[in-house]
Amino acid sequence: MYHCGVPLKHWLPPVLWMAIIVTLSSDVGSAEHTEHWFVPLLRLIASWATPTQIEAMHGLVRKGGHLTEYAVLASLWYRAFARGRHLTSRSAAPIAFAISLIWAIVDETRQSFVPSRTASAKDVALDGIGASLAMLVATLGWRTVIDRTTTLLLWTAFLGGLAFLILNTLTDTPSGLLWLTSPSPPSSSSPAPSTPAAAQPNPRERPVPLDRSGRRRRTPSRDASRMAASAR
Repeated sequence: MYHCGVPLKHWLPPVLWMAIIVTLSSDVGSAEHTEHWFVPLLRLIASWATPTQIEAMHGLVRKGGHLTEYAVLASLWYRAFARGRHLTSRSAAPIAFAISLIWAIVDETRQSFVPSRTASAKDVALDGIGASLAMLVATLGWRTVIDRTTTLLLWTAFLGGLAFLILNTLTDTPSGLLWLTSPSPPSSSSPAPSTPAAAQPNPRERPVPLDRSGRRRRTPSRDASRMAASAR
């Protein structure tokens, strides 16, 4: 690279990073080794997580390492060609991406010979995605990438919501707010009969005295009123 016009300070960093990737893809970076120190760290950070969730987090971080490793590698090669040989961004980005992708294929092939590691085409795809994202940012800039990503997400949400509305219309399913459907109340159910409230005694009404046989007992005032009525 030095004889091709690229100074040492530009091509040495990506070469060293490629050596680091090779080291991490050996037995040192296997899942059996990383779980000894990384899983306790995850348990300390996410003490609420179950063992299954911890294992899933461990796998996600390892897969995310593929994106990060090759995004950095592509960026370093882009810097070497853009600043070392003064290539334009549209010329340096494809070269950096091609070198990164070729190195990902070589590295995964080498892992097939390591007993504790396995080669995977999915990992090569993740490596390529990481390198391509880095090159998009380097070529278009952060603002352009964020704007286009936001536009893509908005169009995806719009088309997805429209598809749900059409599907709900075809299946006669009511669409609620934000396309969330709520179950309609059953029409066959009838309200439960209300029980009559117990009769409350009138505080102005005096209790009627009863005799031993249960009949109303005669009072002197009542007999006197009857005699007065008969005398009239």
